[in-house]
Amino acid sequence: MTEIRQHLPLSRAKALPAWSLLAAGAVTGGLLGGAYGVVKSPTYTATSYVIAVPTDKADSATALGFAQAYGRVATQLAVLGDAQVWAGVPVKTLQSSVQTATSPDAPMVAVTATSSRADLAADMANAVSRSLTVHANDAKAATHVELQTFARAIKPAAPTS
Repeated sequence: MTEIRQHLPLSRAKALPAWSLLAAGAVTGGLLGGAYGVVKSPTYTATSYVIAVPTDKADSATALGFAQAYGRVATQLAVLGDAQVWAGVPVKTLQSSVQTATSPDAPMVAVTATSSRADLAADMANAVSRSLTVHANDAKAATHVELQTFARAIKPAAPTS
């Protein structure tokens, strides 16, 4: 009799249709995904833009080249060190939360920051843009390229995830 009881759950599982395992997996995945969405805090993203403008002694190709270079150094410690004061967060937070992107066609740098707070995302993007602009313009006499704010980041109205 004990042998029959031990095999009873296995025989019940074998009696279920093959698609029932797939359905159970889909329901479980949906429940786990929904729980994760409720538990995880939202992420906000804000982007500011700076543009490289040639002075009288430079041309647009030079400005484009410097925009590419500024895009690479925007997340370096020298720039982030000043930005942390304006953003009110540690450098490590800026390093993990800020990214830059440049265009091969336009002398523009996009500075994007993410945070669990909408206002902080905008503050971090604007602080890094401001710091980058200050550092770039300190070298304007040598580079003949001026960095200017093109568009400030605004507080996002909705989370990105």
